[in-house]
Amino acid sequence: MLGFNWFANRQSPQPQKILEKGKVAEVNALTAQRQKLVSLLSSVSQRKSSLAKLSSSIPNHREKLNMLLWHEFVVCKNERGLLFKNGDFQKFLLPGTYHYFGSSRKIAVEVYDLSVPEFEHRLTDFLVKTYPAEIARYFTLVELGPQQVALIYQNGRLTNILSPSTRTLYWKGIIEITVEVINISTDFVLPLDKAETLLHTPSKILQSQVKAAIYHQEITEHRLGLLYVEGQCLAVLKPGLHAYWQFNRKISIEVYDLSVPEFKHRVTDFLIKDYPAEIADYFIQVELGPQQVALIYKNGRLADILPPATRTIYWKGIVEITTEIIDISTHFILSQDKATTLIHTQLKTLQPQVAAAIYFQEITEHHLGLLYVEGQFLEILKPGLHAYWQFNRNIVIETIDTRLQNMEVSGQEILTKDKVGLRINLSANYLIKDVLQMKSTLTQPIDYLYRELQFGLRAAVGTRTLDELLENKNIIDELVFAHIQKKITGFGIEVQSVGVKDIILPGEMKTILSKVVEAEKIAQANLIRRREETAATRSLLNTAKVMEDNPTALRLKELEMLEKVTEKVGSISVYGGLEGLLKELIKIKP
Repeated sequence: MLGFNWFANRQSPQPQKILEKGKVAEVNALTAQRQKLVSLLSSVSQRKSSLAKLSSSIPNHREKLNMLLWHEFVVCKNERGLLFKNGDFQKFLLPGTYHYFGSSRKIAVEVYDLSVPEFEHRLTDFLVKTYPAEIARYFTLVELGPQQVALIYQNGRLTNILSPSTRTLYWKGIIEITVEVINISTDFVLPLDKAETLLHTPSKILQSQVKAAIYHQEITEHRLGLLYVEGQCLAVLKPGLHAYWQFNRKISIEVYDLSVPEFKHRVTDFLIKDYPAEIADYFIQVELGPQQVALIYKNGRLADILPPATRTIYWKGIVEITTEIIDISTHFILSQDKATTLIHTQLKTLQPQVAAAIYFQEITEHHLGLLYVEGQFLEILKPGLHAYWQFNRNIVIETIDTRLQNMEVSGQEILTKDKVGLRINLSANYLIKDVLQMKSTLTQPIDYLYRELQFGLRAAVGTRTLDELLENKNIIDELVFAHIQKKITGFGIEVQSVGVKDIILPGEMKTILSKVVEAEKIAQANLIRRREETAATRSLLNTAKVMEDNPTALRLKELEMLEKVTEKVGSISVYGGLEGLLKELIKIKP
């Protein structure tokens, strides 16, 4: 310390005021090294002081270090322990007190309460494999295969469900562990008592396990179910509770209401083939050939029509199913009562089936029907309702009216012999006397009759002048009637009358004929007027002869003329009295 202080307090010699330029840098470097040396000596002095203080406290630190390195562990009676050193398992600890020397980071003990028997640890598989004797001594080992399930009972009470391919340890000791291992490779059905116990457990932990482990379905009365495993139907289920282990398999149950007996499903053929006994027990099977039709009755009421070559099954139970199978290979006619029942049904589900299955036609009075099957005529149908099964065949009924019918041949524009264009409307009345003869000889009888009326009308008008036609209007009727009678002979059609309704002239011809008629009427008027004038003159001559011999008559004539004159005169001044009026007003010279 004295040397250090002396060195630190020693004064450095004063540099010369004037130094050579070459030695300036060397002096600066020596100054910096001196300062570093002073700082280092100061640090060494401080460390010596600290070591002196530490050497005086060493006995106390040794006691504390011993306390930190010695550890005491207590395992109670209802506990078990696992000892770990440097993170590695060492051994199991029974109840007692244990002392170990070492760092707390290297020594550790895990203590487990035996009242909670489940042992869940990251080293479970390692312990089971490495320490089999200790595992058998301290634990109940439950190791399950891929098709095994275990029910765990603690003191006789169900507490846990273990899924397949699991390994679980339970502490032996306070809690008595009972294990029921179930093989679900083939028998995955839960007994009813066990299913009810599991499904109605009050334990919330067990409820979540039951939900994941068990598929269940309650089928009520008047219902049946189909059990499907991995999409394959396995069984028909009666009313009641049904529960299944659903590990490693997909389970579903389809429930059917027996009040709806129709069973329509994609697996119908599969069920009929692979489960004939179940089908006979639970279903009524209806299988039809290619020429068979079935009427299905539910509780005595017609409810369904099954087409040929179909296979259908109905649930047995609430609804009584009755089947009527009809062979339509040759006899495809429906009876009158059955046709009426089907065609006029009020059941909306049956109406589209009737429309698809039955061809029917109602023939009214004064009509006949022609029945064709596959284009071939079969028979004549009388008035009434006629119905047929139309499966596997094409049926057509053509209705013919046997009453007197009218045919209009309208707007026929025809040139007369003198080249006058006329527009004529013709009407004809006809009867169909022999339906079969008409249909066998004519493909389109009505069109044929219309064309022949046209031809007859053109022949009658085109060979005659307008004057001939106007002079005798009935000639067209007679000629057309005679023509049509020849053409329809032997065809089953009878024409009773033919008549022209209208003859329409072109506009110019109308004007010309109007003028002709007007001239004729003017001439007739002139002739009549001349006749009247001659008669009037003759009458005047006779009157004059009478007046010549009879003055009184002449006077009466004068007064008559005076009356006519005065009718248009406003006022008359009379001089000389009545005599003067009569003499001076009118004077008739002899």
